[in-house]
Parts: sequence; structure tokens; C-alpha cells
Amino acid sequence: MKQPWYSILSGVAALVSAAALVVAVPSATVLDDRASTVKPATPAARSAIKAGLQASCPDADTVPLPRSAFPADRGGTASYIQNKTSVPRAVLCLVNAERAAQGIPALIKYTWLRGTPTGLGGAAGQHADESASRPWWGPGKDPHTNPYTGSTPASRIAAAGYCRSPKTLVLISENTYTGWGASSSTPRAAVNWWMGSAPHRATILNPQLQETGIGVAVGSADPSAGSITPAATYVQTFGTCSS
Repeated sequence: MKQPWYSILSGVAALVSAAALVVAVPSATVLDDRASTVKPATPAARSAIKAGLQASCPDADTVPLPRSAFPADRGGTASYIQNKTSVPRAVLCLVNAERAAQGIPALIKYTWLRGTPTGLGGAAGQHADESASRPWWGPGKDPHTNPYTGSTPASRIAAAGYCRSPKTLVLISENTYTGWGASSSTPRAAVNWWMGSAPHRATILNPQLQETGIGVAVGSADPSAGSITPAATYVQTFGTCSS
């Protein structure tokens, strides 16, 4: 399914369902996410840079867990919060390691401040939560458009208040991933899958995308997972505003 100004490509693998899209506002140039314009570093240089940076991503293999997986006390609450915050942080760390290995500036995490809109992170978190709670992703399905609410990346990001006046929205993008089984539910699994898929890799390595928000939900967005645990759903939104 295509909408005006949307470029959507999807991929599905065993235990994994993922997709990427790039959305340009009507007045902007539409970017094609099927081919990256980034010149790769030599394999040796890229590996060395990435290995060094990924060493600072200690939570890359952390599995997102529900609150019920921790003791019902203050210590359990602290452990749950640590798990919940470390996973998206690891995604950002791994993605920026990939960008650094290609000489591309790091994505800036859109930070929520009290009294301000939630922006890219809020849009990503909303979509991850809704997708995991009412799964519909899978072969032939559009993981970017919620069939129950009709929300799209553009509508979610606008509702979350990203790029408010006087700034102008230039470009947004979204990568999605869901996996089940311990080895397929981690930040490393999500980023590795994206980097192995041409459209997702092009989005991650797109130097025109400058900011990001990451949402992670416990549970699979693909009903094929059934009751298998652990399972996780990842949504990463990207955006650029002009001043």
C-alpha cells in the first residue's frame, strides 16, 4: 500500500518482521530509501571503528522484560526501570556506531522536557505499544499504518508535537522490527536486521536525518509469534526540521 509521499518497502524473515519508510513533506524532495548514497568505508576501517564504539553499548544484548518479571518491591521497580531505559539507549548507541563507521554525524535523541511535546520518542513509543498490544504485522501487512486507529508515522509525529512552529518539518522516517525468542528480541538483533536490509540501512545511514526517537514494547507485533516469550517490538523514528 502506498500513500502520497510515502516510499514503503517491507521485509520478513523467520522470527522477525520489519519494515522501513521515508516520508517527505509535499514541499520537500522525496527521498528513495531503496539505495544509500553513503560511500562505505573500507571493511577493515569500518569494522575497527564499529567494534570500538559498540564496546560502549553494554546493554546491546538486553532483552526487554515486563514489570511482572521483577520482584514486587522497590528494588524490583528500580531493576524494571533500568531494563526499560537501557534497551532504547542501546539501540541509539548501536545505530550511531553504524553511522560513525561511515563518517556520518550521530543522531540526536529527541529529549522530552517537562511541559514540552513528546516528539519523535513519543510517536515511536506509542506505535510500539499499540502494535504489541494488538498485533497485525506480518507478510503483506503495512506495519507503519495502524489498521485500528488509522494512525501513520506522519500523524503520530505531528500529534506528538515534533518540529513545532517556527520550525518547518523537512523529512521523517521510520524503521520497525519485531522479534521473538531471546536472541531475536534484543537491541543488537533489531539493529543487525536493519543493517542487513537495504532500505533500513539506507535510513540509518541517511545523513539528511538528524534526530531520532526510539520506542520499545514487550511482546511481538506479529501474531505469528503466538505466546512465545520473550518477544519485543522496536520502532525508531527519524526526523529533520529546518529553522
